Amino acid sequence: MKNHWRQRLFALLLCLCLLPVTALGEEPDMSVTRSDFQLSFKLHADAFPPDGQTDFSGWEEFLQKLSLEGVADTQRLLDPFDRAYFEGDLKLNGRSVIP
Repeated sequence: MKNHWRQRLFALLLCLCLLPVTALGEEPDMSVTRSDFQLSFKLHADAFPPDGQTDFSGWEEFLQKLSLEGVADTQRLLDPFDRAYFEGDLKLNGRSVIP
């Protein structure tokens, strides 16, 4: 009788220990994350020592006119089966140059 009682107690404890494992079988979150972004570039020409070959002030002026704007929709980011959708423009002076 005692041995039968111990087996039932052991089976119950084993079931309770394995209960958290069922949480690993949940479906991943399928929600979509939308990100609106604007990436601009800046350069300070006076931060570079003059070398006589590179026009850093010209680069500074050009990069201030350049920006990347868009929307990115991601689902299950950093997962082997992730999905990403990107729509954006490379803009020069606020006008779309490369969609």
